[in-house]
Amino acid sequence: MTSALEGPREEIVYLPCIYRNTGIQKPDYLATVDVNPKSPHYCQVLHTVEPVELFWKGNVANPHTSHCLGSGDILISCLGDPSGNGKGGFVLLDGETFEVKGNWEKGGKCPPFGYDFWYQPRHNVLMSTEWGAPKVLAYGFNPVDVENGHYGRHINVWDWSSHTYLQAIDLGKDSIPLEIRFLHNPDAAEGFVGCALSGTVHRFYKTEVVTATVMLVVLEIH
Repeated sequence: MTSALEGPREEIVYLPCIYRNTGIQKPDYLATVDVNPKSPHYCQVLHTVEPVELFWKGNVANPHTSHCLGSGDILISCLGDPSGNGKGGFVLLDGETFEVKGNWEKGGKCPPFGYDFWYQPRHNVLMSTEWGAPKVLAYGFNPVDVENGHYGRHINVWDWSSHTYLQAIDLGKDSIPLEIRFLHNPDAAEGFVGCALSGTVHRFYKTEVVTATVMLVVLEIH
């Protein structure tokens, strides 16, 4: 927490700009905005990423969570594919030009849904969560869609170095995992995920068994 409070202030932010229910017939986009008060471009949009770029370069759509990487690039999770189906893929943006570089994940394997993510390089792991298929959730929540398999119920484990998908951890039919965080201590190999529908919070931590399956949910907190 101290490092976060005492660290340098962010100079740019990434904002999803959504026109739905506004009456404006334009595609949504991702905006890079200057938030440095000393910059001549303060509060101005520096760059936009249009949906078609994500379609062509990554076969993904509906960008959601963005985090800056140590490399300088920006990693963004996506909710689905260009057809509105669920797909838990990622895209990388160049940290200097903000151009779409392509997919982060390798190996051709992705979870069926995407949403939030967090990573812990010291433990070589990225954890991602699942919401629902964009073509379903865009029209509002309906419990029937959960029963029909259009919403996720897993947290997903990725190998940070190889960018490959390792494991899906099933949280049960009553949990739609959304926000996920590791502890602020960069050496910690544990964290929490909050779930919609059930209102449950799950704790996950690294197991002692050295296998490709590196994480396991072991505790449920209500």
